[in-house]
Order: sequence, then C-alpha cells, then structure tokens
Amino acid sequence: MGGDGKQTAIGAATLADPDSREPVRHGLCILRRHMKPLALTTDPAAPNAGPSADRRGAVPPAAWLFGGLLLYFALQLAMRVLTAEGVELDEAEQLLWTQDLRWGYGPQPPLYSWLQWGFFQVFGASIFALALMKNLLLLGTYSCTWLAARRLVEPRLAALSSASLLLLMQIVWESQRDLTHSVLVTTSAAATLALLVELLRRPRTGLYLLLGVAVACGLLAKYSFALFIVAFGGALLWTPGTRRVLIDRRIVLSVVVVLLLVAPHALWVVDHLGEAVNSTAGKLSSDHARGAGQIARGLLSLAGIWPSFLAPLWVVLALLFGRGLSAHRDGRDPVMHSLFARYLMLLLALLVATVVIGGASHFNDRWLQPLLFFAPLMFFVGWPGLQRHPRLHWLGWAAGVMALLSLTLLSLRPWYDGRRGHIGDQNLPVQGLAQAVREAGIAPAVVVVEPKHLAGSLRLGFPAARIVHATPDGSPLPAGPTLLLTYEARFDALRAQRPEWATAVPVTIEVPYAYAKPGVPGIRFAYALVGPKAEGTTPR
Repeated sequence: MGGDGKQTAIGAATLADPDSREPVRHGLCILRRHMKPLALTTDPAAPNAGPSADRRGAVPPAAWLFGGLLLYFALQLAMRVLTAEGVELDEAEQLLWTQDLRWGYGPQPPLYSWLQWGFFQVFGASIFALALMKNLLLLGTYSCTWLAARRLVEPRLAALSSASLLLLMQIVWESQRDLTHSVLVTTSAAATLALLVELLRRPRTGLYLLLGVAVACGLLAKYSFALFIVAFGGALLWTPGTRRVLIDRRIVLSVVVVLLLVAPHALWVVDHLGEAVNSTAGKLSSDHARGAGQIARGLLSLAGIWPSFLAPLWVVLALLFGRGLSAHRDGRDPVMHSLFARYLMLLLALLVATVVIGGASHFNDRWLQPLLFFAPLMFFVGWPGLQRHPRLHWLGWAAGVMALLSLTLLSLRPWYDGRRGHIGDQNLPVQGLAQAVREAGIAPAVVVVEPKHLAGSLRLGFPAARIVHATPDGSPLPAGPTLLLTYEARFDALRAQRPEWATAVPVTIEVPYAYAKPGVPGIRFAYALVGPKAEGTTPR
C-alpha cells in the first residue's frame, strides 16, 4: 500500500511539473538499457521485447528475417532443380544408400539417410527431393539459432545472429553445394542450443524430453556431435548460474530418450566397428608416425581452421565494429558470457586432445560447422551494446549480399563449368545416358556401376532398377536382366570383377554433358547386358 501511494505521488508530481519528467525518463532509459534479455533473474512469463519492438508500425526484425530466409531457400530449391542435371558426391551416396533402410550405412550414422529415404518415398528419387530436404534442414538451423538468440539478446541482434550465418562459407556455400550429414548435425546442434537456453529460462518436463530427442538426432547425424555435447555440457556444469539445468532430476528423462533412440544403431556399430570407425580415424590421421612432428602438424592444422571457418564473418565484423568494441559491453549478461567463454575453452581443449592423445594431424574447417555455427550469437552476447551502433544495419546488408552472391554463383556453376569444358558433377548427363540405354531396347532390373558417384547418380536415370556399386566380393545380385555400365576406360576393370562377366561385349556410346559447347566431344560410356536373360538380347 505504502509503495503504491509513493509511486502515485511521484506520478502526480511528474504530470504537474513537465520539467520533472526528464530525470525520470532518463532513469527509465538507463534501466531499460541494462535489462538482461535472458530472463534468468526476471519474470519467466515475460516476453523478450527490445526497443525495436516498441516502434509503432515498424516491421519486427523476425518478420524481415524469416521472410528473407523463406524467399532465399525457395530460390535455392528452384534454381537447383532447374539448372543441375547431376548430383554431387555426398548426394550420390544418399541416392545409393537410400534404396533400403538399414541400421547403419558405413562410416556415417544413418539418420540423414533415413530422412532422405522418407523424402524419396513421397517425392521420388529426384534432385527436388534432395534439395528440398537440405534446404528445410538449413532453414531449421537458422530458425533454431534465432530461437536461442531471442532469449539472449535484443530482437534486432537476435535476427542478425541468425542472418549472420550467411557469412559463414561452410554454411552458405558448402552446405548448399554438397554437404549432407554436416547439415543435419548442425541443425541438431542448433535445436539443442535453443532447448538449453529455454531450459535456463524456465525448466519444463517436455523440454527435457525434446532435449533428449535433439541430442539423439545429433549423435545419429554425425559422431562428432559428441564434442558439442561434452563441451557444452561441461560449460553448463562449470558455470554456477547454469549448472542447475543438468543437475535437475528431469535430465534423466533426456538420457533415457537418448539411449532408447541411439541403442539400435549403437548395436550395429558394435558389429561393424571397423566399418564405422576406420574411415573417421583415417580422415584425422596421416601416414606419418606419432611424435613431435605429428603434434606440430596437428596443432598448426587446428589453428588454421578457425579463421578459415569463421571467414568472412570475422572480416565483416572487424570492418564494421573493430574500433571501440569495449564501449559496447554495457548490458552484458555475465552468466551467458561466461558460459560461452568456457564452452570455447573446453572445445579447444578437446580438439587439442585429439592431436596429442588421438594422433590427429589434419583438420578440415567444415568439422567446426556444428561446433561454431553460433559464433555470431556469441559475439552479440559479448557486446550487446552494439544494438545502438550506427553501422549495425550494414551487417544485415552484408548478409543479404552474401545470400544473393551464393545463390547466383551456385545457379551459374553448372553452366559455367559446361561452357569452359570442365565437366563438374552437376554436368553429368544422367538422363541422356539413361535415355540412350532405353532407346537400345534395354530395361534392366539391376544396373552394376563403377565408380560410386556414377552409381548413385544413375538412380535418377533408372528409378525402377536396383543400382549396385560394383564390388569384387562376389555377393549375390538381385534377379533379372543386369546391365554393366561405366565410363569406357573403366569397363575392362568392371568386367573383370566376376568370372561370369568375362565374355560380356561392351557397347560404346558418347553422350554430351550438360551445357557443353556445340561440337565439343561428349562423355564416352560402355555398357553390356549380362545375366540369365542376356542371351539372345541384342541391343538395337
């Protein structure tokens, strides 16, 4: 009662004396400036609304963000379908693997292949289904990053934290060009981050269940996701203001969900340990023996991938905000700033351990994608005062320019490769080759192809056939007319893999590649029909 009366008296005095409003207004501005967006110490039910949300008639930053992202990914999908005839290597592997469902597919966890199988069931084995799934996953990464950022920084900075992912080349270029499992594991990491941030704000049982699903998806997307979980989990326990999320009894629900979802594939890994582990170990190691030289090479490689992965983001941030960053630390949340700083320290320690203990001597910058995708968010958590920086809007323009540039160059790449006589993966004449075989009167039930990229690609041309990547292990083939097909120079090696193929007589054809200049020689292929039904079948 006394407090309410005092506030009423202050309000009445302010209304009576206009000059007295200025100190109050000044005090409110200071209070608003230093309010922490993450509601660790405020009302959990209160929405996070910053100054930009108070402008009457202004379009919310999130509306600009998602409107632009939807347009961007729709154009990426359309241009990929319209301009490319072939597929990249990772996509060809998915076309090959998703002919059936398995608990494991070799060196990579199976979740991406399971999801892609579902898209193929709905849309058919096509470039459209490949591109649609990838662009939806990328949209999920941007969306989950924004969901986490809106609880940590002001709305304008939250939108820029998401949009600035366009300034990471591995995400804006490589993820669109070819990556598969790295795209899914990054989406899983972004979902995990968003859930953890929401649990810091208001713990709920349902969120712990969803956290288990997100972590399981990450582990089933790429084994390196374990680094993200260990580093971020360790940072949560290390930071006094955040460890309550992991010591809550409901975290057991998350663990149970993870174990239930991951167990079937884990049992498969136990039975196929060499197949699942050797490829990953080979990527990290080299032919050199362990020792001081290997450690030096590993540490140098590790040091080099950080600026490479973060480019051109760090260049743009340095140009826009390089001077006077210390003046924009006001309003910094010490809890979240400490959490992210400790995450980076633990992550670096884990990566150094893979060099010193694990013998790693080579790192690829794309391996940092699920580990550092939220670098823009960490930057704005460290310098929240940048919301008032006069050049802040230029960061949005830089992200937009990068989006337009990547869309244009990716769309023109097949045409450019074809015109300059360089046969890129997307120039492979899949449909032309399949049409030439069909015109010869051949309708194979099985197509045996070498190499792997051509094998996966030809599923687009022979959707009703079983595509087999040639292996000399003598395993039985499905019944029906079998077509041996490969590049002309490789046919003898393919034919020699099985004794019953030794007498196969090849037919050679030349097919122009996509966007080739007139008069330029095409690609020469050789094929032969073998098997029980091959006798008496003469290609026209």
